[in-house]
Amino acid sequence: MPPLRVTFISRAHTPHAGGMERLNYELVSQLKNLPDVNVGTIVYHGPRILSPLFLFTGIFKSLSAARQSDIVHLGDPTLSFLGYLIKKLTGKPVAVTVHGLDISYPLPLYQFYLRLFFTRFDLYLPISRHVNQILQSKNISPASKIIVIKPGLNDQYFSSRVKRRHLDQLLSLDTANKFIIITVGRLIKRKGHAWFIANILPKLPSHVLYVIAGAGPETDNIQHTAVQHGLGDQLIQLGRVSAANLEVLYNTADAFVQPNIHIKNDHEGYGLVLVEAALCGLPVFASKMEGMTDAIHNGQNGILLPPENPAPWITQLTNLTATPLSSEKSLQIRDYTKQHHTWPHLISKYKKAFKKTAGKNLSLT
Repeated sequence: MPPLRVTFISRAHTPHAGGMERLNYELVSQLKNLPDVNVGTIVYHGPRILSPLFLFTGIFKSLSAARQSDIVHLGDPTLSFLGYLIKKLTGKPVAVTVHGLDISYPLPLYQFYLRLFFTRFDLYLPISRHVNQILQSKNISPASKIIVIKPGLNDQYFSSRVKRRHLDQLLSLDTANKFIIITVGRLIKRKGHAWFIANILPKLPSHVLYVIAGAGPETDNIQHTAVQHGLGDQLIQLGRVSAANLEVLYNTADAFVQPNIHIKNDHEGYGLVLVEAALCGLPVFASKMEGMTDAIHNGQNGILLPPENPAPWITQLTNLTATPLSSEKSLQIRDYTKQHHTWPHLISKYKKAFKKTAGKNLSLT
């Protein structure tokens, strides 16, 4: 049987950025490793602010590649116009991964754009059950066009060679008597960093140190909140960190938190960093909301806690500071996450969905 020919079109495609970019990059990489799949890519590499222009500059390459493909995959709904043209002019089936904010963004002109071009495809791949709920409002039919497939991860950060002294070097601090809680990711309001500092950190033991890796519009507000509550000495903001420093954080910290809060029209589609932390055996504490409930399976690879409700957070984290995680439990978290969230267990779902959707369009030559 000839291989499945997939053309992948993406405007955000890199291993060292946000969740959408990484998923696009790793999905292509994993598909290329399959012997019965041929993957071609049309990818925008310029500044993200100019990526909408790719809708026009990528037209001719996309149409040409589509004619030689069994199925075309769009990295996100922003590319719906390209997908519409491909279906209209080539008749080839089109699939699209849906991340959440890319269909809930409230700008009226963008929502009008989606109504024109987004609802005519052959396969929709929301990355979580929560994103699927948002997708339902777009009147996609039949329901068989929708398949929820959560993102896979590469097991790239776990290392038994990284020791606590490496964390001391990174923080320029002796952490022997510190309990290190970390958060990783873009600093935006929905992530709840400032809420955590104002409502949880003051109630935790004084030897707790909250380390944040990432940058974003909330950077100054986070620092201001810590100073306002007299917690400046318990907060360290590292800004953007390298992959090597991220490896240090994941393998030497005592806990990972993602205390998201509700922000209208701003959704957490999944939560890749939660899975990354759990893959390194870290106990993960996350708000029980939106796509994070697909990333964390309560009691297996982390704890889901009610958002914006301080008491359960304080109790769980205080208990952990008194009785740190055992190496056996850490290994259980890692093993469970590896079994349920890494690419070897998920890429076959993508291939199966693509083959089924291509169906009668599969070339016999």
